[in-house]
Amino acid sequence: MKKAEPRALAVDFIMEVVRVMELRDQIEFAKYVVKMSQGKANLRLLAVDLIMNLVTLLKDPLGVNSLNEE
Repeated sequence: MKKAEPRALAVDFIMEVVRVMELRDQIEFAKYVVKMSQGKANLRLLAVDLIMNLVTLLKDPLGVNSLNEE
């Protein structure tokens, strides 16, 4: 088994959990993942994979259509 395969499975599982979260919780999780990307190398790899998936999951990931500014 390659090293990337367990990480890909973890990302898939995490994204299933994130899909059922409220939008506010999804945004907070995305902020956490960004912070995680600044940590250890193995967490950075996981964070990059998660961010790619989060961008496609969130309805307005860049906040273009957001009424409230966070």
